Amino acid sequence: MASSRRTVVLATSCRLAWALVLASAASCGGGGTLEDAPPPPPDVGTLTVAWTIESDGLAVSCGDVNGGWVRIEVLAQGQGAGIVETLPCSAESGTIDLDAATFDVVAALITPSNSELNTVNIPDVVVGGGQDTPRNVVFIVP
Repeated sequence: MASSRRTVVLATSCRLAWALVLASAASCGGGGTLEDAPPPPPDVGTLTVAWTIESDGLAVSCGDVNGGWVRIEVLAQGQGAGIVETLPCSAESGTIDLDAATFDVVAALITPSNSELNTVNIPDVVVGGGQDTPRNVVFIVP
């Protein structure tokens, strides 16, 4: 009987020891300190640019003016780097994921042969984390 009791106590002690080892490993996060932790990811929002085209004061389609693409250039203010998205003109809008910041945006209507038909500047676009920032562009072409 004493042998049976000793086995139960030994098994319980081993389980308790393993539980303590696992709990302390989980709480340490691999032995790093709070200062070693990576910074949280930046807030991400979206910029949605929608476009229409006008010629002589009338709404026209991409095909009417030989519009093949819309190029959207996004430059974060105070930074040298930016991104460029090229979307089919017929899509009539596009959404870009961006870190929360203030941007200068340039939208250009481009022909299939890569000639610019019209360019629109959109300064001071504020994109907030977790939010969509819509902007409408009207391309005016002859």
